[in-house]
Amino acid sequence: MAQIGWIDFSKAHHNKVMLVMDMFKEQGVIDELGLGTIRDALSDLLFPGTSTIQTRAKYFLLIPWIIQDIEKKGRLDRFQSELEQSEIHFVKTLKKNSPTKSRIIGETLLNSNPKRKPSSIYWNGLRIYDILRFHGSLSDYIKNQKYYFQKEQKTKNQLADATGNVPGDDKDANHLYQHKLWASVPRPPKDWKENLSIELSNDEAKFLNESIVRSNSQTLFAFALTDCLEDAKDFSGIDDFLSVPNLPDDLQKIIKVAIDFNSIMQGALIRYNLLIQSNRENGNTNQLQLVWENYWDEMQRFNWNDWQTKVLWGYCPYIKQSTRRFVEQWIEFVKADYYNQTEADLMLKNRELRLKGLRRARLSDKAIAQKQENNTGISIYQDGSVSYLTYRWNTVKTYLNDIYNGIANNVTTQ
Repeated sequence: MAQIGWIDFSKAHHNKVMLVMDMFKEQGVIDELGLGTIRDALSDLLFPGTSTIQTRAKYFLLIPWIIQDIEKKGRLDRFQSELEQSEIHFVKTLKKNSPTKSRIIGETLLNSNPKRKPSSIYWNGLRIYDILRFHGSLSDYIKNQKYYFQKEQKTKNQLADATGNVPGDDKDANHLYQHKLWASVPRPPKDWKENLSIELSNDEAKFLNESIVRSNSQTLFAFALTDCLEDAKDFSGIDDFLSVPNLPDDLQKIIKVAIDFNSIMQGALIRYNLLIQSNRENGNTNQLQLVWENYWDEMQRFNWNDWQTKVLWGYCPYIKQSTRRFVEQWIEFVKADYYNQTEADLMLKNRELRLKGLRRARLSDKAIAQKQENNTGISIYQDGSVSYLTYRWNTVKTYLNDIYNGIANNVTTQ
C-alpha cells in the first residue's frame, strides 16, 4: 500500500496537509483516471465556493461568529487554540440542538474533534461569497490579525508612556485590527454558544442568499437561488435545470457540456473497472460487462454534432496537456466507426500507470487488482444505472433547502 509522509512543523501545516488528504478520501470523488481537475473546474463555474466535504449552510455564519468572538475578547495570542476549542464545542452544541442526521461536522466522533475543522473547510467559500474580505489562508489571516493587534498595543503603550493615560484596553483595539474584513454578518442569538441549531433563521438565510447572488451573480448557484429556488431544491441533478424555461443561454451551454462530459467519460471508468475485475481471480465482470454494453449503445445514439471538445477546454483552460490528450483520445475511440478495444484498453492501462506508478496500478499487477472487490470512481446501481460526476450537487441541494427553509422561517437571530 502506498503511503504519504510529511514533517509536521506546526498545527497550521498539519491542517493544510489534512485538507489535501481529505480531498482524496472523500466519498464519491475518487479520481482514478486523473479527471478531477476537469470536474472541479466545471463545478467551480457552476457552484463556486462549494466542496463535497462541506455539509450545512449554517457554517458560513458560525465561522465568522467564532472568529469575531475571539477577536473581541482580545485573545489573539491564543487564536489557533481558541478557534479549535470553539469548533469542538460547537460539534456538541449543534448535535444537541439539531435534528438527527443533520450532517454536523464531527458528530460521529467520540471526542467530537474532527481532523478537518469547519473553519478550513469553509474558508474558501467565505472569501468567494465576499463574507470575508481577505485573500489569504486561515493561517495568513491569523498572522495578519496578530500583527495588527500587536501593532495597536505598541501604539497604545507609547501613548501611555507619553501622556500617562492608558487609552483603552485590549478589547478596544478590535475595530482597528479587524480592518473591516468581514461583511455585516447577522449577529448570533444571545444564547448561541449553548443553544445554537444547524438550521438557518430568516435573516441568516436572506444574508447568505444575498451574499452568494451578489458575489457570483452569473452562476447556476445564483440562478437557482433567485429564479427557481422552490423547484431547484428538489432537483435530482443539474440536468433538471435544462427544463427551466428562463434558464440563460450561457448557463444552458455549460450545463450541457458538463452533462455530456459526464456521459462520455464515465465509459472510461466503466471500462477501467471492468478491466480490473477481468484482472482478478473470479472477478465480478458480469454486471460490468452489461453496463459497458449499455454505455456503448448510448454512445451510438450520442449527438456528436452538438459536442465540441474545444468548448470544454474553453471552460477548463488550465488542464494539463496529458489530461487533455487522454480525454481527446478517449473521445476519438468512442466516436470511431470501429472501436479499437485493444488500443483503448492499453491507453487506460498506461494512463493508470503514469498516475499511480507500478506499485499501485491495478491493471498492471494482478495481486493489486485482487484486492479491489468493489467498483472504484463510479457507483453502479441494481438497475444498471451509473453515477459518476455530480458536480457537488448533493452539497448545493442541501444549501438550497437550508436557505429555502430559513427564508420560510419567521424567526430571526435576535
